Amino acid sequence: MGKMETPEKGSRRPDMPENFPLFPLNLDLRDRPCLVAGGGRVAERKIRTLLACGARAHVVSPEIRPALEELARSAPALRLSRRAVNPEDLNGVFLAFAATSRRDVNAALAAEARRQGIFCNIADDPARSDFTLPAVIRRGDLQITLSTGGQSPALSRHLRRELEGRFGPEYAVCLRLLGRARRDLLARGHDPAGHRDFFRAVLNEGLVETVRDAMQSAGEADGEAAGEQAGEILLHAMQRCAWPDDSA
Repeated sequence: MGKMETPEKGSRRPDMPENFPLFPLNLDLRDRPCLVAGGGRVAERKIRTLLACGARAHVVSPEIRPALEELARSAPALRLSRRAVNPEDLNGVFLAFAATSRRDVNAALAAEARRQGIFCNIADDPARSDFTLPAVIRRGDLQITLSTGGQSPALSRHLRRELEGRFGPEYAVCLRLLGRARRDLLARGHDPAGHRDFFRAVLNEGLVETVRDAMQSAGEADGEAAGEQAGEILLHAMQRCAWPDDSA
């Protein structure tokens, strides 16, 4: 097995300003192989997110948390190797994550990944990473991400808590209803450009508030079903007004 050389200190892209903006991107990681160097808490958070997104994760570390060993027993997409990481581990990898407790190992892995044309995230070192991981709020298929460019994880956590309070479970139901209505209209041959005013009117008419009120009134056990029913009534009524000749 080869040995990774520790890169020299300094900026990896000296021609670019430090505050150059990051490109926002949502990646489809289904069945993509990803390497995670490290077996601690930081690595575990990344691994669980990768698995939730359908990626295949290979974890390489001399020490691996028991929680990850337990997870591997029920997650076929997770492979554990209890040893030091080496350059061959990057073969065929789509993304790499350097999350060991040693900065020199993290830097060496990132340098080798970059040499092979593989994007690498270095834990707690956004300036030397090819990409950073934003804070995420998920409500069903709705995904809200925010980033401080790695400058303030504390502010990122603070904003995430604010957004979690602002966007409740009713948004998951609303998105499901709107997606279903859009697919239905497209199947009937309606012009997609004509949908904009309709869906804008639906939201302005209070779809979110209608669903939220119904969910809160019904309680936790029946809230989602009640919210979906209330939302469907509003959507169907407005759809009949917008397209009165529609047979539905």
